[in-house]
Amino acid sequence: MFKPSPHMPGKRINRTFHNYTEYQENLWQALDDFYFADLQGYDHTRMPTPGKVIEPSLPHQLDFSGWKERVIERWKAESRRDSGTKGIEEDEIPENLWYYLYERFLDCEKYYAPPNTGGRHSYSP
Repeated sequence: MFKPSPHMPGKRINRTFHNYTEYQENLWQALDDFYFADLQGYDHTRMPTPGKVIEPSLPHQLDFSGWKERVIERWKAESRRDSGTKGIEEDEIPENLWYYLYERFLDCEKYYAPPNTGGRHSYSP
C-alpha cells in the first residue's frame, strides 16, 4: 500500500530555494530518492553497492550509527516547519535503504565539493 504524498517520483517539483551548490543538490537528490523509494514501496530496490566498503574516510564524517541518529534528529527538526510533515523513526526505514542513503552521502562528499563553512563541516541534512 502506498503512503499518501502529493509528490510523484520523477515529476519536477518547484522548490522554494534554488541556489544550491552542486554538493547540496546531490544531497537533496539522494534524500529525494531515499524518501520516495520508501514512500512508493520500492525501497527493496535500493541497495548499497555490493562489496563496497562503506565507511567514513574524513575526520569530520560520522560513522553509520551516529550519522543515522543525526539524520533522524534533523528530519524531526525540519518537519516542525510544516504541519503536513512528520519526523521519521529508525525502524520505519529498512536497513538496506539506510545504507543506500549513507553511501550516497559519502559519495556526495567524495565527488562534489562541500560548501566552504569556515572549517566547520555539515555532513548531515
